Amino acid sequence: ELGKIGEGDELKPRAEAVGFLSIAETIALCRNERWDGGGYPNGWKGNEIPITGRIAAIANAFDTMTSKRPFHIPISVEKALTLIGEGSGSQFDPDVVKAFLDIKDEILILKNRYDEYNEQILELPELKALLLEFKKNFHVLNPGSPIVF
Repeated sequence: ELGKIGEGDELKPRAEAVGFLSIAETIALCRNERWDGGGYPNGWKGNEIPITGRIAAIANAFDTMTSKRPFHIPISVEKALTLIGEGSGSQFDPDVVKAFLDIKDEILILKNRYDEYNEQILELPELKALLLEFKKNFHVLNPGSPIVF
């Protein structure tokens, strides 16, 4: 529940909801920024990027690289960890990379816990139909795209 009805049926967000949405907004806006300033949408660099965005950038990259997606085949966890390490100081905040790699065992426990759940989601008939429609129309809308399904 993100809020509750107050006087005059006005939606009043609860404090926890506001905090959660603020963090979610920061992550959504900053996860594609790069430590060296070469990211988007703002081209922020270093500590201009909020810490939640810097953490989310690594988590998002790791998840994307190691998870089965309709648009790519995952790479090994070892390769993903290597690439994250190589991105330290350019793509990613070096301190956050170090912290991520220091707790990789805990991260792998979480990854393994949710991999099966994610596989089940990809098998939903409704999602399969939606992805099939997307794939049929993708190259019509994006001619010359190197993405292969």
